[in-house]
Amino acid sequence: MAGSDVVVGTITDLSIREGKVGLRTYTGASHVSRVLVASQSTAGFVAEDAGASDQMWSHLTAKEGDGIGYWIKQGDMEISNCRAYEYPVGFQIERAATLVSPKTWGIPEYGINLKDNDRLIVLGGNLACNNGIANVRLRVTSGGSSINETTISGTRFQHENGVTRHIEVAVADSKCIVEATISGATFESGADAIEVTDATGDVDILFDGCYIGQQSTIPDGVKFRNCHGPGAPVVQNDAGNNPETQSGDGTNRYYWSHGLDRKPTSVNVEPASDDAKGDYHVEVGTSTITVDYASAPPEGTDNLKWWWNAEDNR
Repeated sequence: MAGSDVVVGTITDLSIREGKVGLRTYTGASHVSRVLVASQSTAGFVAEDAGASDQMWSHLTAKEGDGIGYWIKQGDMEISNCRAYEYPVGFQIERAATLVSPKTWGIPEYGINLKDNDRLIVLGGNLACNNGIANVRLRVTSGGSSINETTISGTRFQHENGVTRHIEVAVADSKCIVEATISGATFESGADAIEVTDATGDVDILFDGCYIGQQSTIPDGVKFRNCHGPGAPVVQNDAGNNPETQSGDGTNRYYWSHGLDRKPTSVNVEPASDDAKGDYHVEVGTSTITVDYASAPPEGTDNLKWWWNAEDNR
């Protein structure tokens, strides 16, 4: 089948080649599955914003085209087990969407490009750009738009030739924020897990329980918790904004988890409240940091506070 324009309802088992747009949908409750689109000049698949929702795409392939593999302009879509390769952009997400097990490779620009959007959920999958810029870009360009409900879970970020960062963040408007949680993901060595290229607005991103193969610096607004791997050496309490806080109970010893998967090579602890000052020494274990005072600090509620960080640079 050559070319296409509008699809209504359900469509399965098609091969579409050589056109401008392989497959374009407008209606809600559309289910598109097992479709191959190849050699399209603008986009492989397009979901237009027609005021509808609840579309589902599954087991699709966008192959060897120009422009965008999957262009999502309609909200509340679920895109499951879809592949994009040799398109400049694999998935262009402009409305709320869920990607389940996406797969990209041979992408020269961005595997997933999230622009001025409020929500993206990525579950699993494998992302690889070949001579590309980044596997995922989170970008805010206009006032009033924010990325604030994005989660990425269990996804593998592969490193291929030319990629310098797995996730790129740009917040070009001072009134906007990019907020995201990345959990249980794997970031291969050879490229930094994240780079903030424009921080005009606010950045609030948490990596939780991820394998970090490489990370040159920790950008402002980016936090790592319970991560491991050679690129995740530093763990700190909310970048210094919220110190470890406990209540003095008349004892000499206070401890908390440092979040690393083994004993850190170095730890720094500094009092952040007057009651936490005094004669003390710090003990470091495989899972905790302990502050041991020569004399018990004053009793009180939330009166003991410490700034801290832990580093594993092996």
